[in-house]
Amino acid sequence: PATEHSTITAWGEAKELDAYANILENCPEGLVACVSDSYDVFNAVRNLWGGALRDRVLHRKGTLVIRPDSGDAVTVLEELFKIVSDKFGYKVNRKGWKTTVPCVRFIQGDGVNFYTIQNITAQLTRKGWSQDIWSYGMGGALLQQVNRDTLKFALKCSAIDRNGKWHNVHKNPVTDPSKASKGGRFNLVHNGKEFVTVEVVDGEPLPPTNALDVVLEDGKLLRDQTLGEVRAIASSYDIYNDRA
Repeated sequence: PATEHSTITAWGEAKELDAYANILENCPEGLVACVSDSYDVFNAVRNLWGGALRDRVLHRKGTLVIRPDSGDAVTVLEELFKIVSDKFGYKVNRKGWKTTVPCVRFIQGDGVNFYTIQNITAQLTRKGWSQDIWSYGMGGALLQQVNRDTLKFALKCSAIDRNGKWHNVHKNPVTDPSKASKGGRFNLVHNGKEFVTVEVVDGEPLPPTNALDVVLEDGKLLRDQTLGEVRAIASSYDIYNDRA
């Protein structure tokens, strides 16, 4: 199993430890990968995985795969290797490479492509780290790398209803503040020039120009669109589109 950011941020920053503990409880054995940069990946690895949860990680029948997801990959990974080595211990294998304890490994999935894989591998192995303690994950970069990062676009969970009360949900990674997401419930309105995000306030009416529709609710698809319809809507807002 593997987590994504909203499975952590939905708990709130104050309960990040509880989110990680819940993962270990529900995945008691085997490989489990956990994104750990929602707030401060260094604190998460040093004080949560390597602190409050250290014994559970060590005695778990399997491997915890820690996933950083922001910042300079070489810098972040090397610092995390050092933290894990300090908290869990490490050894030098028979070939002279430094390796962490078998119950903790890493996966790099941010900014991964043909060239960055070579750079990350070269930089970290030059510093003596064994290649077997981390792996790579790739999605859209396997094709033309025209993906959500081309225009820095992503869909994120921004609010959660817990027992009838709304709570803001957001990530704010210390390793890359530009990846911070919005927290709260929002409307999207057009002010005559551009689309702007407006936070929903309980008791106040929705703006008449709200452009958001409910697409999926309680597992039911309420708005089914073809790719052609999506393209037509996008094209209608393209100020560079020649409509002549």
